[in-house]
Amino acid sequence: MDDEFVHVRRVTADSLQGRIILAAGRVASRAWHDSRLHALIDSAGHVISRSSIPERTRMAALIVAIGAATNAATRTIVPPYTAPALPISVILAIAVLAVAVAAAPDAFVKAWGGSRIWRSKQRRG
Repeated sequence: MDDEFVHVRRVTADSLQGRIILAAGRVASRAWHDSRLHALIDSAGHVISRSSIPERTRMAALIVAIGAATNAATRTIVPPYTAPALPISVILAIAVLAVAVAAAPDAFVKAWGGSRIWRSKQRRG
């Protein structure tokens, strides 16, 4: 079975369409590695990896708060039949909770370490 797949893969890669797709993939890969967006994401990754757990928690909470607030704000301009099914009150509660975590990430990290969810993850892994 594996030999058949290898043969099909080789034949497809040797075809005109296969060569075009493989060349496009190589060009896209090269362009991505040379892009400013890749450099920006890579440098952000380095900044995040050097940050402490509370700092990472604050960043994540801010991202969630911004996302929830954006979701709530966009609901005012989209038709109701295209809006997400999650009630606006839940979205706002998520935003408020995320702001609270961003305001006191040390307390959240400390409380998380004693939570049942954290303990259950420690037993599994």
